[in-house]
Amino acid sequence: MRDNIILVHDLNKDETDSLRNSLSASYRLFPYLVDDSTGRCVVPDSACHKLLLTNCHTGHDHGTDSLLLTKLKRALREVESTSKAQLKEKFLDDLQKARLEYKGDCLKEFLRRMRSRLDDPDLISPDIILNMLLSYRKAQDYSAMVGLVEELKTLPHAKHLVDIVSIQNLYAFALNRRNRPGDRKEALEVILRAVQRCDKPVPDMLSLVGRIYKDMFTDSDYTDTESLAHATEWYRKGFEVQPNEYSGINLATLLVVSGQELSSNSELQRVALVLNNLIGKKGSLRDLKDYWDVATFFEISVLAENYNKACVAAECMFKLDPPAWHIKSTINNIQLINRFRQKKEIERREPQPAVTEDRHKEAFHFWVDFFNAATTSQPGGPAAGSKDAAGASVSAEGGGDSSPPAGPALYHVLVQESDQVFQPSYLQLNLDAEPRSLALWYVTSAAGSGVGEHAEDSKSGVGVGGGGVASSGSGDWFFPEHQIRRISLAKKDPRGVYLFVLSAADDFHLLFPSEHMRKLFYNSATTTLLSVAQGDEDLEEAFDQVVEFDYELDDRGGGGRKLLGRGTFGTVYAGIEKRRQMKIAIKEINEDQVKEVQALHEEIRLHSRLNHRNIVRYLGSMSEAGIIKIFMEQVPGGSLSSLLKKNGPLSEQITAYYSYQILEGLQYLHDNKIVHRDIKGDNILVNTYSGVLKISDFGTSRRLVGMARLPLSPAQSST
Repeated sequence: MRDNIILVHDLNKDETDSLRNSLSASYRLFPYLVDDSTGRCVVPDSACHKLLLTNCHTGHDHGTDSLLLTKLKRALREVESTSKAQLKEKFLDDLQKARLEYKGDCLKEFLRRMRSRLDDPDLISPDIILNMLLSYRKAQDYSAMVGLVEELKTLPHAKHLVDIVSIQNLYAFALNRRNRPGDRKEALEVILRAVQRCDKPVPDMLSLVGRIYKDMFTDSDYTDTESLAHATEWYRKGFEVQPNEYSGINLATLLVVSGQELSSNSELQRVALVLNNLIGKKGSLRDLKDYWDVATFFEISVLAENYNKACVAAECMFKLDPPAWHIKSTINNIQLINRFRQKKEIERREPQPAVTEDRHKEAFHFWVDFFNAATTSQPGGPAAGSKDAAGASVSAEGGGDSSPPAGPALYHVLVQESDQVFQPSYLQLNLDAEPRSLALWYVTSAAGSGVGEHAEDSKSGVGVGGGGVASSGSGDWFFPEHQIRRISLAKKDPRGVYLFVLSAADDFHLLFPSEHMRKLFYNSATTTLLSVAQGDEDLEEAFDQVVEFDYELDDRGGGGRKLLGRGTFGTVYAGIEKRRQMKIAIKEINEDQVKEVQALHEEIRLHSRLNHRNIVRYLGSMSEAGIIKIFMEQVPGGSLSSLLKKNGPLSEQITAYYSYQILEGLQYLHDNKIVHRDIKGDNILVNTYSGVLKISDFGTSRRLVGMARLPLSPAQSST
């Protein structure tokens, strides 16, 4: 970019050439001379340069191209054009980054600030307006979309942009979504005018007409059959112009609503076949990354009443974390299909067999409610199978509407197992009961994510102490408030929560339908259920402090860090805790070897409160440059395994002494509802000076899979 201009009175050509050679590419040099006979400044070529200096070229017509004024005007126009292009490029780049980095209210606020930059008329162009509208659409700010287009209509230099077909398409879309009185009618008029102006309207435009008519049909409480017929016809046109997933699945849905059945209607069969082929060409379901592809597979499975595949597709939809309006569009179709299928069954008056609902269909209904909850503002009320204050089941209807629930609040959640399997579940807060409590249970003991082979992997409940209610079976828990240790927000997924309890052998990774629903649960639970579990706030703050440490250096090993042990999953080094100047052990593990890094840190934080002479004291943990560092007290000596390897079998008296200490440590852990799961010689540390044994790796063994240690000399320490 050459937007810096230097004017030089070119009386000495050698000096001018030297200056030209010293300038970077961002500078433009104009050496000029004055024609005394005309008084004009000219930029001469080399041939007439000497003549002008000696006044031998006076009176000559240099032409307008060689005049300094002409060259300056041209250069300034180029600078202005370049600056405008750079402004637009910067604006579009900022928009793209915002769409990638932000969503929801954060994206809306960013776009509000971006909108003020459009006061510069140089930024008003078709590509910028289109990108602003697309960004507003992602943020679901339909009022802002409508407002931007309507403001363009009032600007003399910009109102022509409103006639661009793509802008009219987005304007009609926004009006239909905003849905204020008269919006749908205006949206229909706008998009129909745009379609009429196009020689070959694209399928998206034709489908938008169908969508507006479809919404009019649902607004009429499903009585406006004329709108239903128009919607079907326009989706059919879009599908015929170019078969695609969006128009095809909506056409199929409306055909079902019109009373057609997949088993007997040839058009419905043809549409389903084309959709299957379109999706099949894109790979397996697990490989699909576009939401609409996965949603189409989901809806096709529902049309075919294959609820097992529908549940698998639903899990894939959840993992893609789509915008709420994507989900709402899909679920509206599913609810339409279910509504009119049920209506048809009632009209047929077919007797319903008294059998238990298929577990895949039960899981499918959960997913529909789960996605519906992602688009609402409040959790539901009690559902069938809800738990009362004593953990007993009660009978009620499930909810998911936007009104505040009466009685216990029911949340649809996914429990993510350690093997990454999602278990559809219900979570219920009993805040008006005495004692206050939390209940969690699977939708079905074997449904999993709609895949039956995970049934045997279901998490088993355990008996609870301290006044709790025992689990009634696999995947069924009830926790009074005093048994809830901690609830923390997951950092990687804005829909996730970690639940730590005293009465289960594991923590729970819960995933909510939306970030908003997670926030509702977290605020309710932490302000009520944790009033007992949180305990002393000073103690909380104490364990939030970062451990300040230095590594011990090994004089015999060339001055490097002093090694205490090395195993399959990590390495243990000696260190000094700086505040108290005490020796500590620092276990380092690569983060990619731990499935739930945050959960590990949370658990160590909780265990750092425990203190007993026969357990290794946790001091804290941190992550740094992809490495997890766990800080523990250092035990001078080595592991029981290394002691046996070095000295052979223990005497009966020493065996009894050591066994007693191990049992003392285990009893303390069990009293605190902690199951070690990996008791072995490598995890029993012996202080060779005092004879005191300490149990290590409790509470984290399921995450770290037991680090095997190297045999160490008595002079070395181990954890």
